[in-house]
Amino acid sequence: MTVRRYLWVTYLAVMIGVLATVGVGLLVMSHLYLAHYVTHLQQLARHGKRGRPLFPRGQAKAGVAAVATFLHAVTGYLALIGLAALVLGLLAFRIVARRLSEPLATLATAGHAIARGATDVEVAAEGPQELQVLAGVFNELVASLRQAEAEQREVLEELAHDLRTPLQALQAYLQAERDGVYPTDRVGVWVAGEADRLARLAERLPHLTPVAQFLYDRQAITAQALLSPVIHLYRPLCAKRNVDLQEDWSPDAVLWADVDALREAAHNLFHNAWRHTPDGGTIRISAQRGPSGEVVIVLQDSGPGIPEAEWDAIWHRRVQVGRSNAGHGIGLSVVHAIVAAHGGHAAVDRSPFGGAALVLSLPGAPPGIAPRRPSGDAL
Repeated sequence: MTVRRYLWVTYLAVMIGVLATVGVGLLVMSHLYLAHYVTHLQQLARHGKRGRPLFPRGQAKAGVAAVATFLHAVTGYLALIGLAALVLGLLAFRIVARRLSEPLATLATAGHAIARGATDVEVAAEGPQELQVLAGVFNELVASLRQAEAEQREVLEELAHDLRTPLQALQAYLQAERDGVYPTDRVGVWVAGEADRLARLAERLPHLTPVAQFLYDRQAITAQALLSPVIHLYRPLCAKRNVDLQEDWSPDAVLWADVDALREAAHNLFHNAWRHTPDGGTIRISAQRGPSGEVVIVLQDSGPGIPEAEWDAIWHRRVQVGRSNAGHGIGLSVVHAIVAAHGGHAAVDRSPFGGAALVLSLPGAPPGIAPRRPSGDAL
């Protein structure tokens, strides 16, 4: 039933109540008048106009009594009908008012809850058709707010994760310089590169944009030049745990990539492999040109590996399977998003060292474009 019909019902209920009230008043007045008229008839029946009765005594008394009984009965029935109409009108008015007011009160309560920050609010579609539509629109709005809040939270988590990676790199470079692993001038170049990366990352903050949606500087670069800074970062860390870090580069493995984004993915992959490789184990990174011109990067380790049933799940956000529950389950989902934004795909396989092999297939550089080393990279 629509609101218009409810209003018509309310109008009719009010009119019935008004008419019933007026009718009861008229009936009371009619009863008084009829009582006076019956009294007058009784006097005429007894005395007539000139003292002579109009009817015989018994007949007059019976006729007057019959008329009086009929009038009392009619008056009583009319009074009951009017009273019933009044009660029904008031009851209909109360029902209609409740059917209209309760859904509106529920919507108002839910609106106040949302204003206080609640996003798990949902109202039932009740009442007239228009109020049911309004409740549906309200629920869609709340669902959109929940989704926007979840997306914003995911982006903030990813940005926090992205900020940790260059900060960890800076700490590792400075520690390597203090330990004498790399010369100061070389570490200075790497530190300057990470500082530039932080500055570019800060550009994304006002937009709350995931790194996979912020690819704006693609260039041709060899896989070795792309991943060397990441390897330099993890080599001293591997040396401290006697982890053998191996490299195998094909000179024709030239990528068409956003350097910052893919280095972010490489940091996440290396951190994952380094964290799960035991002391004295092996990590191997390789890059080869594929048969269709793509570049295939494979990172293998000698860790516990990943069960085959979970190979697809590890790329999902907040999924931690196979090896450890450490971390937040964000790193590999970021890798998957970055690779997908480049038009490639990520997969899992078994490593010959007994652990996991993470395979990235990425588009190669267009023909005729020579690779170049990004500014800020150390030679």
